[in-house]
Amino acid sequence: MNIYKIRRKSDGKYSAGSKPPVFTNAGVYWHEEKKLRNHLLMFRYGNWDAYNGCEIVEFSFKEEGISSISINEIMELYKDDEIIRRLKSNG
Repeated sequence: MNIYKIRRKSDGKYSAGSKPPVFTNAGVYWHEEKKLRNHLLMFRYGNWDAYNGCEIVEFSFKEEGISSISINEIMELYKDDEIIRRLKSNG
């Protein structure tokens, strides 16, 4: 799976995908090249300089070893943690 982000080279921050672009540490990602292209086309008739000094970064993820846990199991774990916290606080 690949995702795409727009990174400003000067400070390494990522575009939050707004117009005009706002840059943050996390930014947003596009999971399709076509959607990224559509975002960039918003600037075609406006200010192309908005992304001057930026680059498109492609991140690639490999899915393997995916495990799962049921919601009921998670709720039981949280419930157990809550009980332990209450016992410790009532000491």
